[in-house]
Amino acid sequence: MSETTLDISAQIYDLRQLKDGWLEGQGKAHSKEGLDWLSQAFDKHYSGDLPLPYLYPTEPGGVQAEWSLGRNEITLEIDLAEHAGYFHALQMEDNTEETLCLDLGSEICWIALKNLITSKSEQ
Repeated sequence: MSETTLDISAQIYDLRQLKDGWLEGQGKAHSKEGLDWLSQAFDKHYSGDLPLPYLYPTEPGGVQAEWSLGRNEITLEIDLAEHAGYFHALQMEDNTEETLCLDLGSEICWIALKNLITSKSEQ
């Protein structure tokens, strides 16, 4: 997938198109307010020099961001209603894991996320 395809705004636009039942009748549509918040949060807090994530819908109406960074596979499961994120990094060579709960309504947590992504991309 090209960097253009990974554009956050374009991916969020695609998520907006999902309707209730999108996953074999079970997937919940994303709230407009939640996607607006996520778009604004990425615009405001996610540094342009960081690798862009793939954004995927989750069944209950959340979003999962995913990065493949060298030997690391990273996911950030985002709860749009609570503005919370569950960070998980798996180092593929030795199967070490790192997890962290983030308050994505807080700028300090976006700084922490940036630091985590940067450190994992340098490994």
